[in-house]
Amino acid sequence: MIVRRTKEGQELRGIRRSEDGFSVLMTDASGKLVRIDKRNLSDQRTELTWLMSADHGQRLSAAEIQSLVAYLRAQNGLLGMAVFACLLRVPASC
Repeated sequence: MIVRRTKEGQELRGIRRSEDGFSVLMTDASGKLVRIDKRNLSDQRTELTWLMSADHGQRLSAAEIQSLVAYLRAQNGLLGMAVFACLLRVPASC
């Protein structure tokens, strides 16, 4: 997760979608796509934060978890494996 602070003191948290020399496009915690002009940033950092809820074991049934794990394994891509590792709480993967 990236954290960007504007010169006005506003803190924005989310997932970086793209970045160029002039702006950053990110999805905030509510799912809204936000474009930030880099000239208006005072600070930026990356935090190791779990994006999956800590109580997913209580929110999902055993069958739902098995289905999710099967789906992620079938993806055969880095994204699927990264999400799978996060589900298993492997910190370096999130």
